[in-house]
Amino acid sequence: MTGTPTDGRIRVLAVDHTAGIATVRRKFAALAAYPEIDLTVLAPSRWIENYHEVRAHPGEGDAYRLAIGDVGWPGYENRAFFRAGLGSAIRTSRPHVIHLWEEPFSVISLQAMWHASL
Repeated sequence: MTGTPTDGRIRVLAVDHTAGIATVRRKFAALAAYPEIDLTVLAPSRWIENYHEVRAHPGEGDAYRLAIGDVGWPGYENRAFFRAGLGSAIRTSRPHVIHLWEEPFSVISLQAMWHASL
């Protein structure tokens, strides 16, 4: 998004509505294990997955930053939206890459593209 990395590290912001689930976050741990990647993950504070409420909490020893945002309509993958957290995650992490773990037609994808364009 913003030019060439000056410190040799690529800043990545991963936005994933399922990032509050511990087993799902293994993929982020694997990605963050690469020393050239500076990873921030944005997860909703609360999500409904398979009829169960999931709350996002930072894990011990995570090699990436976990940002937590408030969402409307948790559990509705395509209609859910960030009420807070997405814009600040983009401003804080200043990503070169935004990796959306969302459907391309979802409201969260639309929000991410809009925030990134600012």
